[in-house]
Amino acid sequence: MPAPVTSTEPGSPGERGITLDVWVPCAYTSVMTELITLFQQQHPDIQFRQRVENVAVLAPRITQGETPDVFMSVGDIEVRDIKEADRVDYSMDFCFTTLGLVTAKGNPAGIHALKDLARDAVKKIGLGSEDISAGYYARKLLKEAGLWEQVKDKVVEATMPIRLLQWAGTGEVDASLAYGACLRADKHKTFGGAKLLEILTEVDDELCLTIPCPAISVKGCAHPEEAKQFIEFLTTDEAQKVISQCGFLTLSEAKCYLPQP
Repeated sequence: MPAPVTSTEPGSPGERGITLDVWVPCAYTSVMTELITLFQQQHPDIQFRQRVENVAVLAPRITQGETPDVFMSVGDIEVRDIKEADRVDYSMDFCFTTLGLVTAKGNPAGIHALKDLARDAVKKIGLGSEDISAGYYARKLLKEAGLWEQVKDKVVEATMPIRLLQWAGTGEVDASLAYGACLRADKHKTFGGAKLLEILTEVDDELCLTIPCPAISVKGCAHPEEAKQFIEFLTTDEAQKVISQCGFLTLSEAKCYLPQP
């Protein structure tokens, strides 16, 4: 699990001296400095304190009562749980992700499509747990493909999305269904010391799946107005261009969704 990181961006706080407490999943850290710089060009009196950690660690802390000003989620299931706990003041989708099918470099199990996961040669499949978006949507996808009953006994559950990439890269599982954004953004396809990964397909090549990623301000936070300003900034053209650099789909790109039950 990545260690939490707290950092304050440099700059002059101006008259108000407001510091937004922003909780940032690891997937967005590569572009946060640029996003903050762009935002501060319009709001030079607002500073940022970031907590960087896995989304599966951050979301439950909000559900349990902690109050950052902004939480940028990867996937919407984590935010659904926060909403059910009545902890959301304001929410907006600011980008989207997909799922990808990955295995170790060389693809030793010979997997080329989702249907291959049902083959006898495939013994272990990495999925996120059902309470995180990566796992919730992977299950929906496999059920929609008519594969769930054939593969459910092979599933190895990860409580953190990064584990799915690490397990696939080291061969601990034959394949994983992991976030496509991470796969597109990392040019060398290495994750946390794992071996090189083979990206077999983004599963929306077979079945249509787009996963919303909301940003929220938390009920009871110190700066709700400024939090809303930052969230709405994330949807602007300049911010969307930056966000696309870490592999996420922008608001203007084509999207599709699995049927709702």
